[in-house]
Amino acid sequence: MSEEEKKEAEGGKEVEVPLSDTFTSRLADGCLLSYNHLSGLFVLDFQRADLKARGKAVEGRLMELHYEGTLKIDVRIFLTPLVAKRLLKALEENIKRYEEKFGEIKV
Repeated sequence: MSEEEKKEAEGGKEVEVPLSDTFTSRLADGCLLSYNHLSGLFVLDFQRADLKARGKAVEGRLMELHYEGTLKIDVRIFLTPLVAKRLLKALEENIKRYEEKFGEIKV
C-alpha cells in the first residue's frame, strides 16, 4: 500500500484549498452569535479588542501601565443552517482533540 493510500485509509486525502484574492487572516478576541429569522441565516460577529495603553509617570519614569479599551465588531459572517451545523461538529471534534492533548479549556 502506498503512502497516499495509507493516508486515505486513515481518514482522507490531503487537498489544497485555494485562497481568494481578498483573503485575510484575523485574530478574534470574541464572537457574538445570532440567528436572523428573516433571512434564515446564522450570524457570527467576530470581535477584536481595541486597546489603548495608559501609563503614569513620575519624574519622567513610567511607574504604572495598564490597558483599557473595548471589543469592536471586526468581521461579520453569515452561515446557512447546514454550514453552521458542520462548523459546530468541526469545532466539537477539534476542541476534543485539543483538550486531550493540553487539558480542559476553562470557561
